[in-house]
Amino acid sequence: MQKGSVKRAAAAYLLAQGGLTIAWWAWMLARPADQTLFFASGSTPEVIRLFAISDLLILVPASLWAGAALLTKHRLARPVAWITAGAACYAFLASIAVNWPLFSVPLADVAMSLLAAGSIWAACVAGREDEG
Repeated sequence: MQKGSVKRAAAAYLLAQGGLTIAWWAWMLARPADQTLFFASGSTPEVIRLFAISDLLILVPASLWAGAALLTKHRLARPVAWITAGAACYAFLASIAVNWPLFSVPLADVAMSLLAAGSIWAACVAGREDEG
């Protein structure tokens, strides 16, 4: 692989994650009936709003910042990527708690697992010293 290509892939992932999270919340807020695809029946609007607020105030900006920082080789790329991973893991664990038991809302479990795994991967890549 070309030098830096893994970091560019991680940056692209983080930028896509930030943008797609915005699009996903636009969908969820525009079509509340579709929320049942990702939230257990009986989830209150307050619970859904808490997810939206934390995603839009922490996960999205951190994802976009980390992606841009990786592309520009900014010194804060690594810590911001780990903040992003922490936000993603928090969302993943909170989603499991809200949608318990596991796989009662399978689409949410799979999506959130991929979110957490992708964010951790990107943070690990951001910390690599062997690539420029």
